[in-house]
Amino acid sequence: MSNELKGDTARLDERRKKLQDIDCGFSHAEVATTVEKLDVAANGRRATVRVLESTKLYFQVTDASSPKFEWFALPHTLELVRGSSGWQLAEVKAELTTGAPAPSTQFTSSVPTTGQAGPGKTRSDVAKPADGQRAQKVITAAYDYYAMAEYAKRYVYSSNPAYRTYDQDCTNFISQAMRAGGWEPVDGDRTSNGAWYYGNWTWTTSYTWAGAENWYWFATGSGRTWILPYVYDMGFADVLQADWDRDNIVDHTMLVTQVDTVDRYLTYHSGPELNKRLAHLINENPNAWWYSHRT
Repeated sequence: MSNELKGDTARLDERRKKLQDIDCGFSHAEVATTVEKLDVAANGRRATVRVLESTKLYFQVTDASSPKFEWFALPHTLELVRGSSGWQLAEVKAELTTGAPAPSTQFTSSVPTTGQAGPGKTRSDVAKPADGQRAQKVITAAYDYYAMAEYAKRYVYSSNPAYRTYDQDCTNFISQAMRAGGWEPVDGDRTSNGAWYYGNWTWTTSYTWAGAENWYWFATGSGRTWILPYVYDMGFADVLQADWDRDNIVDHTMLVTQVDTVDRYLTYHSGPELNKRLAHLINENPNAWWYSHRT
């Protein structure tokens, strides 16, 4: 474990340097842990502990309107063994969610691939303008964008009990935010990408409600969103989707909950994570394809 820690420290130092080059990175962190479950083997020689990490990473550079920190929650499983000298920690495993980006403090393997976007699917370029801004979103009366963002910020810490949660909950969470902002349900065959609705059971809920790829086709096909040419064209309450391994299947969905002169800030479930800076997300996932939606 000492060798593993040395390796992790080296990789964190490398990531810290990259983020410092972008926007000076983070100044400090606040970490809290809560023991959620403890299981001791019948022979009393092994124990498994589930611990929830809650971390705030404070930004080094902010402006007057900026969020002060990025927050994430991450469960860990600890394996302990009991020997002659007492309990010893044998293994620590972070329980990362499949399809979701890892927090800045964690590392996952990425698959660099090449290819083109799938039929009819338009990707957004990651080019960043020199001034850090592009055309800002014009807020219209069509939907309540503030309600969308406030919903996401309110329920990022704990899920809304009015909805069930999924193992991969990102798109379910964003659909809830869209509904809070005025998106009306569309009836139809639940397998159709032309329908969008939530039901009391999984089998009475459309695929487009909680499936990232299906949501893409509904949102763009219905005209409720359109794909922006650049991710930095995104404004308040726009949606960003990611295809991590470039297999033409959208894997993850996020919402822009704040925009300032420094960056765009994303909030999502299947983390959960609050105030993830767009520049950090792109830097930590260099092989991803991005789909930025104007809502």
